[in-house]
Amino acid sequence: MQRLLFKREFFKAIREGRKTTTLRRWKTCFLMPGEPTVSPGLGELRIIRCERIELGQLQEADARADGFASLAELRDTLGRLYPNQGRDGKQWYRITFALDGAGAVASAGHADGAAQPAEGGPRPTSGDAKARLARRIRAELDKAVRRSGSFSL
Repeated sequence: MQRLLFKREFFKAIREGRKTTTLRRWKTCFLMPGEPTVSPGLGELRIIRCERIELGQLQEADARADGFASLAELRDTLGRLYPNQGRDGKQWYRITFALDGAGAVASAGHADGAAQPAEGGPRPTSGDAKARLARRIRAELDKAVRRSGSFSL
């Protein structure tokens, strides 16, 4: 399972549903839509969309989806988090995600922000676990094929 890390300062906005996107500076996006992803301190995330973007195209609505009050605040934070962005050879990616309902409930109310298993909550059945494993294997195979360039239409 892939991991997507967040600074603690963003945990509350994610849990409250005010932050549903994140901007990352990567050479290539390693997340796949539909792929289960874990975020330490928050729980399981569902990746909805991953797209390459240009910072100049962002608007106020993009900043709000990322949990910021304004585009200026978002840009200031990105400058602080990525001080060498002009020279790092990477690109911007916007990841749209949803916090798994069980993860949101399980982690709520814990002072340290650590996700705790929900007591009495539903446990995955063997069929669910198999389907999740099959999706993960398919996603990894798709990534390997794309990287190798061995598949062409």
